Parts: sequence; structure tokens; C-alpha cells
Amino acid sequence: MDPVLRNLIQYQDLSLQMASLQARLQQFPAQLQAIDDEVKAASGAMEAARAALQDHQKDRRRLEGELQDWESKLRKYNEQLMQVKTNDEYRAMQHEIAGVKDKIGQVEEKILLLMEEAETGERRVKEEQARHEALHREGEARKSVVNREKQQVDAEASRVGGLQDTARSALDPGVLDMFDRIARGRNGVAVAKARDERCQECNVRIRPQIFQDIRRNDQIIQCDSCRRILYYVPEAPPADAPSA
Repeated sequence: MDPVLRNLIQYQDLSLQMASLQARLQQFPAQLQAIDDEVKAASGAMEAARAALQDHQKDRRRLEGELQDWESKLRKYNEQLMQVKTNDEYRAMQHEIAGVKDKIGQVEEKILLLMEEAETGERRVKEEQARHEALHREGEARKSVVNREKQQVDAEASRVGGLQDTARSALDPGVLDMFDRIARGRNGVAVAKARDERCQECNVRIRPQIFQDIRRNDQIIQCDSCRRILYYVPEAPPADAPSA
């Protein structure tokens, strides 16, 4: 095979490998961010549970203060009840006392409800905290795996990049310019196999005489359709072909 063709094929293979490695490298930040987002979401749920519990505790303290005020008022009315002198005053005071007792009952009921909700809230805080801690541990382990894989891909990209630079430097500037122009519009594939009188990339038929020239692999010949540089690789005989 012509050395120029051989170098072009090698350079293209390395370039495609490098493109694949770079595509993989671009995926790692998103993978790491997705892990962080999961842990962050769990942290947010935990903080929301804590905030809800704190709100319940504030409401309970407020209601307990309100209860103390009503109980103080009840004691005051009971003391005044002992000092009334007429039936009308007595009935009026009893009415006030009944109203205060009703308020006390309402507040106590709210406090009991908040106590029940607080128990549920405390359980939720513990559950969310345990979930966050588990996700954090799992996330760190997953990130370690991703980072190790990234290091391996980085190392491979460095190796392939060195080989790619060497292969590129071996190409004539004019040939390299042709390759780059074709590759830019063909997803990086500027060199294509020719087989069965067809370009294996665009599948357009090649004229028989041109195909015979391509089979010799001793010159640069472009596909009339897609303009890729064509080369020929003999097909291996079928595995069950009879031996001579």
C-alpha cells in the first residue's frame, strides 16, 4: 500500500479514537453533577423536614404561652367569682368563666394535635437524615468510580493524542489539507473502504476501471459522489472455504 494512504488511514483511525475519547470526557462532568444533585436534593428534603419540625415547635410554644394567659385569666375570674354579691353578677361571671374554659379546651386540643404532628415530624427528620447520609456515602463511592474512569480515559486520550500528532506530522501539508476539508463535512471520515465496486460510506457505485485503480492502493483516488479518499482491503475468504 502507498505510504501516504497508509498514513491517512492510521491518522483517521487515531482521530476517530480521539473524538470518541473526547466525547466520553465531556460526559464526566454531567455524571458527577447528577450525583451531587441527588445528594443536594436529599439534603434539601432533610432541611425541609427540620424546618417543618421547628415551625411546629414554634407554634406549640406560642400556644403554650396563650394557654398560660387563658389559665391566668381563669384563675382571676374564679377569684372574682368569690367576691360577687348578686345573682346577675354571678351568672355573668360564670358566663365569662365558661368562655375562658372553652378557649382553654380549644388551645389544648391544638397543642395535642401539634404534639402528634411533632412526633411524625421527628420521625421524618430521622428518616430524611438517614436517607441523606446513605446517599452521601453512595454518592462519594460513585464519584470515585467516575473519577477513576475519567483518569483512565484521560490517560488513553493523552496516549492517542501523542500518536495522532505523530501521524499528522508525517502527512504532506497538501494531503493533510485535503483530509481536513473532507473530514469536516463527513463526521471525521475522510478515508473510506472500496468494496464490490462501491464506496462503503456513501454506497455509490464506482466505475470498474476506477475500482481497478483503487485496488492497487498506490495513489489517492476520491469517490465521485462523497469525495472521500478510497482504498481497498481484500476480503478474507469465508471460514468454510475449501483449502487449495
